[in-house]
Amino acid sequence: MGARVTHSAVLLTLDALAVARLTRLLVMDSITRPLRDWIVKGGRPMLIEFSTCPWCVSPYLAVGVVALQRFAPTVCLYATAVLAFSAVAGFLAER
Repeated sequence: MGARVTHSAVLLTLDALAVARLTRLLVMDSITRPLRDWIVKGGRPMLIEFSTCPWCVSPYLAVGVVALQRFAPTVCLYATAVLAFSAVAGFLAER
């Protein structure tokens, strides 16, 4: 028998906002610039593209969030809520 999927619109929204926030954190935020600079100095084109392209990194982050939701739903709920609040706060602060 397959796994029963019970995911509400609220949880899907939290997950989507969390992936958006993680993507921005890894690809654009200044706090991760040293990591991106280190990758660029390494000169590996695939890693450079991966570390600077939100369209490239977000599917992998989404897989991680979905896996966490499946195997550790309580942890995932709190983590995605924090990241979702951060995404919304950042969006509002930029306006």
